[in-house]
Amino acid sequence: MKVDIHTMTHTDTVIDMLPEQIKELVCLIGLTATLRLVDKFGGLSFEMPHSTDTKNGKWLVRELGADVAEVLIDRYRGEKLYINNCDALRVYLRNQALVGAILACMETGTSQHRAIQETAPAFGITERRAYDILKEMTEGKAQLNLF
Repeated sequence: MKVDIHTMTHTDTVIDMLPEQIKELVCLIGLTATLRLVDKFGGLSFEMPHSTDTKNGKWLVRELGADVAEVLIDRYRGEKLYINNCDALRVYLRNQALVGAILACMETGTSQHRAIQETAPAFGITERRAYDILKEMTEGKAQLNLF
């Protein structure tokens, strides 16, 4: 499952968790454009073109828009730029969403076991991994209310 980091409401928290290179891009082109860049090119090395008239330049314009492409080209012209895929952040956000869904299910009176069985498949993970994630994400917090 690919977590949609565009829908997160705690912007400061998301930015704090980004790799330094991605934070620099956020300052340069904004969060929304950076997230589009990560979605399109994350995990790839990209040779920044010298203009928007080249093959890569046209690709940038098509995927990110002319304004963003121009800013990136002006800053990184001719450089080979690796775009981090931010997988660690995506996994963290997925896990956070999973725990939220499990706890919400449990608040309706569903047992933890059943809540995990119902929720884990929707997140594309196994029941055992869901238990591990729940433990990791709630460790140190007050014990769940049983009644």
